[in-house]
Amino acid sequence: MFREHGPGDFARKYGISPHLKEKAAANPEFDVLLCAQNFPAAIDVGPVTTAQSAGVGWATVSTYGNGGSGKADFTAYVDLDATRPIQLMDVGCGSEG
Repeated sequence: MFREHGPGDFARKYGISPHLKEKAAANPEFDVLLCAQNFPAAIDVGPVTTAQSAGVGWATVSTYGNGGSGKADFTAYVDLDATRPIQLMDVGCGSEG
């Protein structure tokens, strides 16, 4: 469904929070998990920061259009609860760079 880049069907169904599932369902024309309307040609994940006491980790994710143009950055937040598989909690879409 989402070609070579980005979360696959299994991750989109089981690896995201209920909040993020609702957000995605409310925006069917927009790929909420990648903060994009088109399929990216490439994705880079920056350094991860964690706040153990808050149980949250985050990283800046960069997507690139065809030919490396159209770079867009967003922040991805994950749940650090070690009693269950890692889960994408939310994304904060930024502006194009």
